[in-house]
Amino acid sequence: VLPPADKVEEEESDIEDGLPEEEFVTVKATVQRTTAKQFQKSIGSFSVRLQKGATVGLFREVVNINLPKEAKVLANDPVKGLIALKDTDLVPEEVTVSEYKGSRPFYIRFSPRQCKIVLKIMKRFAKQPEV
Repeated sequence: VLPPADKVEEEESDIEDGLPEEEFVTVKATVQRTTAKQFQKSIGSFSVRLQKGATVGLFREVVNINLPKEAKVLANDPVKGLIALKDTDLVPEEVTVSEYKGSRPFYIRFSPRQCKIVLKIMKRFAKQPEV
């Protein structure tokens, strides 16, 4: 049995916060492998979901300990080929990284707005009578 339509609309508006939609981009990172050991050990690629306009520094922050400080984040330039990006550069949708040590295929950091929406959903769920 479904709840009345006006109840559903009320619940949905409870979750929304009236703020404009945020834009996100999923960055596909290919792992550069230089030795046979690395080839066997790590995954070949992973994805990172970031807000549109994020920097390479934020990309590193989200991937955290799996991308050491000395690791390079590279982008393909049509003229120069692979170029190293600085932490202040905007992160493109496709990058190559060196020295990746992780095994996770996906990384994300929720924005404050996303956290607020998730907490509202959890709060509403917790208020439901036990089934």
